[in-house]
Amino acid sequence: MPHMKLEQKHKDVAILLVELRFSRLTQDELAVRCGVARKTLYHWRQDEAFTALYDELLREKLSTIEDCPYAQRVDRINELHRLYLKVKEVKTADLKAKVEILKEIGKEAEEGMIDEAAGLVVKLRQELAELQGESRLRVHDDG
Repeated sequence: MPHMKLEQKHKDVAILLVELRFSRLTQDELAVRCGVARKTLYHWRQDEAFTALYDELLREKLSTIEDCPYAQRVDRINELHRLYLKVKEVKTADLKAKVEILKEIGKEAEEGMIDEAAGLVVKLRQELAELQGESRLRVHDDG
C-alpha cells in the first residue's frame, strides 16, 4: 500500500488526535471534531506515514511530562487506569501487575496533588488492599 503524502491537514488532525486520545469519543465523534469523514479518518489511521506522524507527536507530548505536570499527570493516570482495566486476573503475576499499576496511579496522583484523581485513588487503594489479600490467598492456594 503506497504511503500518502502528508499535508498540513494531516498534521492538524494528528495533533488533534493526540490531544483527544483519552476523550472516549467514538470514531464518528472524532471524525466530526477533526473535520473529516469517519471513513477518511479510518484510512488515514491505517496509513504508515500518518501513524508514524501520530506516534512522533505523541512521543513529543509525553516526553514533556515534567514540563506540564498537571495535564500530563491526568493523562498518565487515565492511561494507567485503562491498562489496569485490561489486565485479567487469571494468574498471580496478573495480580502483581495490577498492584504495580495501582501504586503508579497513587504516586502520580499524590505527586501532582490532583483533586480529580482523589476519588479514583481511594477506590483503587481499596481494590489494591483486596488484590493483595487475594494474591496471598492465591499464592497460598497455588503452593
